[in-house]
Amino acid sequence: MPRPDYYELLGVGPEADTDEVLRAYQRELANRDPDTPDPARARLVDAAFAVLSDPVARAEYDATCVGHDLIDETAAAITKVGPPVLGPGGQPLGPRDRELLDDLRRKAAAARRARKKS
Repeated sequence: MPRPDYYELLGVGPEADTDEVLRAYQRELANRDPDTPDPARARLVDAAFAVLSDPVARAEYDATCVGHDLIDETAAAITKVGPPVLGPGGQPLGPRDRELLDDLRRKAAAARRARKKS
């Protein structure tokens, strides 16, 4: 069974820092209805905060649970990019930018292969 998306549960993005995660968690606590508690959601929110507020646990979570759809979308988009690739202002990409794009293609392909194995 896949793990829930902790970012979505707290209403923050993967780029959120620890302070944003804390504020989102506090918002969730404030919005809990004491008259009709939902213990399952409360446990999920508590687990989300525990993972996203701990840098080590968050890195592990990000590595194993986040972005599988994003990996597929990114890999597909990168694969479609072909010459001539234009940078800002319509200028062709330089050799360094081309190298970065090729590296990103390789990483996206590796992530897709890893996803298919799991």
